[in-house]
Amino acid sequence: MWQKSQPSPPPGQLEVGRVVGEDGGFGAAVDLDDRYVSVEGPVVSEEDPDPAERLALARRYLGAAGGDRYVADNPDPGRENVAFRMRPEHWLSQDQGRPDAASPG
Repeated sequence: MWQKSQPSPPPGQLEVGRVVGEDGGFGAAVDLDDRYVSVEGPVVSEEDPDPAERLALARRYLGAAGGDRYVADNPDPGRENVAFRMRPEHWLSQDQGRPDAASPG
């Protein structure tokens, strides 16, 4: 999960507590045009991804070219990136583009 806040915090100043709650869990949401998904759950591991895993994750979510560009544009020489793995417990998805998903008039 990438967190983007406005304005961006200075390097090394991202507060993990803003991502992971006091209960040890976090949530994520994605809104793509008229499709939406959210997920919440507890953190099951916290890891320092090696460069190969970081590239694989970026490519998974951004495609090959986008992942390569992301890693090139966001180097992590101090290996400060952290990967949180979650066990999904609550999720919701909806496709507003489907006729049967439209709100009643």
